[in-house]
Amino acid sequence: MVREYLEQNVYEALQERLMFIFEEFDNIYISFSGGKDSGLLLNLVLDFRKKYYPGKKLGVFHQDFEAQYTVTTEYIERTFERIQDVVEPYWVCLPMATRTALSSYEMYWYPWDDTKQELWVREMPKKEYVINLENNPITTYRYRMHQEDLAKQFGRWYRKSHKNRKTVCFMSLEDPMHGSPGIWAWTGTRFCA
Repeated sequence: MVREYLEQNVYEALQERLMFIFEEFDNIYISFSGGKDSGLLLNLVLDFRKKYYPGKKLGVFHQDFEAQYTVTTEYIERTFERIQDVVEPYWVCLPMATRTALSSYEMYWYPWDDTKQELWVREMPKKEYVINLENNPITTYRYRMHQEDLAKQFGRWYRKSHKNRKTVCFMSLEDPMHGSPGIWAWTGTRFCA
């Protein structure tokens, strides 16, 4: 594949793509891991929305894996507290199957396993936007589903709960074809660079 260079910088190209996405999609949400890439993406999208589409709703999805660096959890907490009044926050703490490399006997570890609360790495966050088994509105969730399926099913539920209109998810991830970092949008059927 031949790389094509544009007559614009990365920020200008992002602004152009954000304009297209905000014009084309009724529902927009961001997958926020708490890492530096998704933190940057979240802030760029929030700044864009504030400037060009201040009335447009924006969801923020965080899939909590229970065991993560304390500073990451603290950053996520600060971020959600800062943005909770200007977004639809969804901090998801549901049991999910996560592949593990720590055991020769068990293929999966289940963050937020309700049958093993005494073994939780940390206490579950206690905020009104935290989704757990006791208050779960995600009708497409299946108990202990795979983590990748949970993320996809959240997107389906988000679309359905927002009048089944065109929905897009922003996420930062490695480019699956080229191995380079990128910002992608998932429309439910394809990725858009």
